[in-house]
Amino acid sequence: MTDPYLPELTSFALSEDEAAIVIEALKTSKPWDWKPVDSLKKAALKSAKDKILAFHLQRHEHNCCYCRTGLMGSGPFMTDREHVLPKGKASFRAFSFAIWNLGVACKRCNMQFKGSGTGFIVDKDDPASFQASGNYLFIHPNFDRWADHLTRFDGGMNEKKVVFFSNPTNSAKGEYTKAFFALGQLARNSFARGQGQNTPEQFSRAAALVEELAIVLGQPVP
Repeated sequence: MTDPYLPELTSFALSEDEAAIVIEALKTSKPWDWKPVDSLKKAALKSAKDKILAFHLQRHEHNCCYCRTGLMGSGPFMTDREHVLPKGKASFRAFSFAIWNLGVACKRCNMQFKGSGTGFIVDKDDPASFQASGNYLFIHPNFDRWADHLTRFDGGMNEKKVVFFSNPTNSAKGEYTKAFFALGQLARNSFARGQGQNTPEQFSRAAALVEELAIVLGQPVP
């Protein structure tokens, strides 16, 4: 399988100390949430988690892996290290630190919509299928190229914003992702109104911006 993002998953590596503490964590009942008492072990585990976060932020260009909301400079109050196969489920516990099962998501997508649910998994009982794109109904953060299924148009001037999602290829995964994460709730066009009045000139500027974005991205003009 060709990795749809860079840096490739196969390039990820932990230091010797980081790898050792991850192995130790995986022996506990809650590997990701385990908190070692020893200060050196604690530092090594934090370093491993920080490295995972930085790696996936780079792969998704500092965007949420599900909705493509920008996460640049957002910090821990807006950004989550995402476990696709939920880390809280006993059957998936062994994949708590598996780099292919991790990503970076906004709090909205991870906590409000995805949580610890598993309805998006086609086969929950066959570990051989866990690293296959076809086993996931939504766009997988590591096995699917997001732009092959959805396009997010996002622009603005000062307080005025225009955001909407399109599915130019009629992708089933794209439609499922839009519904699962309620991406329609993020769509807006505040250029169309100004102080309660219709402002055609502002809407025209927004439409021109959207058209320019579509051309740059090589997508059909909506």
